[in-house]
Amino acid sequence: MPDLSNEKMNSEKIEKMLESVQPEPGNRFHQRMTKVPWKLADHPVMKQKQQRYGIAISIVAILVIISVFLTTPAGNVLAQEILSFFARSEGNVKPVPTEYMTEPLPTHTPEPPYGLALVPVEVDDFVSQPPILPAPRGIHLDEAESLVGFDLFEPSKLPRDYALTKVEFDNKNKTVRMEFKSPQAGSGEFFAITQSKGLEPIEVGASAEVENIQIGNSIAQFVQGGWFTPLDSTVATWTGEGGPSILRWEAEGISVEILFMLNDSFLPAYITRDEMIDLAEGLVQCPSSNSEACDGDQVIINRLPVPPNDTDWMEAYRSVAEVEALSEFDILVPGLLPEGIPFSHVRFNANFQTAWIESGDWANDLTHISGPNLRIFQSVLTQQNETYPENYPPEAIEAVSINGYAGKLYRGSLTWPNAATGEPTPAPIWNPESGIVWVTWTTDTMNYSIRFDPGYMGGERLSPQNLLLIAESLH
Repeated sequence: MPDLSNEKMNSEKIEKMLESVQPEPGNRFHQRMTKVPWKLADHPVMKQKQQRYGIAISIVAILVIISVFLTTPAGNVLAQEILSFFARSEGNVKPVPTEYMTEPLPTHTPEPPYGLALVPVEVDDFVSQPPILPAPRGIHLDEAESLVGFDLFEPSKLPRDYALTKVEFDNKNKTVRMEFKSPQAGSGEFFAITQSKGLEPIEVGASAEVENIQIGNSIAQFVQGGWFTPLDSTVATWTGEGGPSILRWEAEGISVEILFMLNDSFLPAYITRDEMIDLAEGLVQCPSSNSEACDGDQVIINRLPVPPNDTDWMEAYRSVAEVEALSEFDILVPGLLPEGIPFSHVRFNANFQTAWIESGDWANDLTHISGPNLRIFQSVLTQQNETYPENYPPEAIEAVSINGYAGKLYRGSLTWPNAATGEPTPAPIWNPESGIVWVTWTTDTMNYSIRFDPGYMGGERLSPQNLLLIAESLH
């Protein structure tokens, strides 16, 4: 049997002897250790490569993030929270400050009705002069740049016939505002470019859609909608339908905003979304080395071709002679018109060979009318327009004769009540006291109608007999 205690003693001696041995590694050992895998990350060459890879990865990541912002709904939602051109409200309803509240307007009282006499007119009377934009108001752009302390961005091109009409400087907020209008624009229809070293965010509703758009090297934000307050309400409600369109971004340390106040899309001064973006992308900082874009003191107005109209668009003309050169039929003009309702303009559609002769006090945009008006409709007879809808009750319709042709005379107007969800449209309601009267008739080749409207709450009245006399005076 072995002596275990003696073996234990021998092992202890061996351990002490090994502990006393302290080997010294040579240079070869240290050189080899510098090349082991876990030490390569500290090598100078590897550090340089890591730095280059890190920068490249960062650039790619930034590009991917920007791409996500611009091309995906989720990215747009995230970007809305990051960019600060707009401030999202907690809801879509907010109280109106008491200083902005006004008393409700008194109820409008209809004018007492009175009859209109007829006056003779000549062919030469069916020509009107085009409107002229007023001279630009406010300060000069040179003065505005001096006051604000930086070179302004100005449009290198403008939509259709828009022109600079006003320049304003706000000393309190250090902003410059340039307003542009079209001679065809209606009341309150314009766009304005505002610039400052720092524009405050605009509050929008919680449901507002904020779209991110690339403008040059900047990411702009586009919002359509506004806060609306009924006359008798103490709260404002956000709606994304209608209202202004606003485009905001920052370039060269300057905050830029373009506000578009427009009417309906079918009106002549309307600016499409693509035109809005083209306008923003065409801004140049003046003075500029690009002499073709700006001359340093005011916008160069480059007239752009009018885009093609929709097939059903009725283009406006200032004389009957202009339309006759385009039409395939003779445009008839009346020998009589109601007193105080002169010729204004003609609308014509070549696709449908249809003309409207408009008389009355029309605004410069030729789409808004104040007071009574008369429209004479003429078109080539087709299967589509040779009949009229018979929504009027029998007591509103009278059979008449116009120079030997059978026609119908209609009195009053129709209104359609709103239908409940899922329910059919209710029958129209006839209002015999509206003052509207119109007559329709057809010849072998043409369709005609003449319609008189006194306007909202207007007291003017045209008797059915006088309307028939106007119809028979067409020549």
